[in-house]
Amino acid sequence: MILQTSNDVAADPCTVDALSSSKNNEVSQRPAIQRHVTLSLESATNLDAMCGRLQIMMGLEKVHVFLERSFFIGNHAKDVADSLERLMEIIAFLPELQWLKIYGPFLASKAGIPFSALAKIVKRSKTLKYLHISHLNITMANETECPVAAMAELLKKNSNIREMRLHFGSTKQKFHPDSQQSILEMIQHHNNSLECFDLDHRLLQKFSPRCKHEIAFFLMLNQNGLRKRLLSPDSNATHEDWCEALAENSAKTDVIFYFLSSNPIFCVP
Repeated sequence: MILQTSNDVAADPCTVDALSSSKNNEVSQRPAIQRHVTLSLESATNLDAMCGRLQIMMGLEKVHVFLERSFFIGNHAKDVADSLERLMEIIAFLPELQWLKIYGPFLASKAGIPFSALAKIVKRSKTLKYLHISHLNITMANETECPVAAMAELLKKNSNIREMRLHFGSTKQKFHPDSQQSILEMIQHHNNSLECFDLDHRLLQKFSPRCKHEIAFFLMLNQNGLRKRLLSPDSNATHEDWCEALAENSAKTDVIFYFLSSNPIFCVP
């Protein structure tokens, strides 16, 4: 199940440019700026070359990172964590980055990415709009912490990410039942930019129907821009703007109730 309210979600690109260009390609005098790249990480030893090339590919907008099975089996857990943190730190500073997908092998619980590496991306990238994690668990420095709740905490201070997808690699991914409240609090009180929060269906089954409904409601409000337009701290919406917005949603009693309860003074003539 996807916590979103629109079919207008950015589609996963069918093809992306490879990191190394084909030898058969013609070399032009002014090569085009590379916008898409797929990185295949097999071991910690090939990380240096990747990082070096990424640092000069400043025009990248979409980055796919595939973590090979050998990357997790052939390296010590600390080397894996250090390598991924270094890679994410470089990706976070790509000035045009909008889309990042990180996916791993079908390796059950052995494949994981440190939360600290993802935190670098969420905190530092000012342009990232789509972050997808697929077939990877998220590991925490403190094993008692839940990565879903920790991600919700990060998203409280992020205003650029529109779509977050977390599809874990195994049923052993740690999850606390109260994480659903962390997500709801984040989307209700702190974030008016996130439009899609797609969580592994095995974890969504643990959410209460009421909580899922409320999260979906606030995502819908974010998607049509109403909350940012009317309620953001820097909003300069006029009385006429409010009237227009409410008129557009006159058939949606839940939307009308939410906005009037958020701004009771609007009802005063």
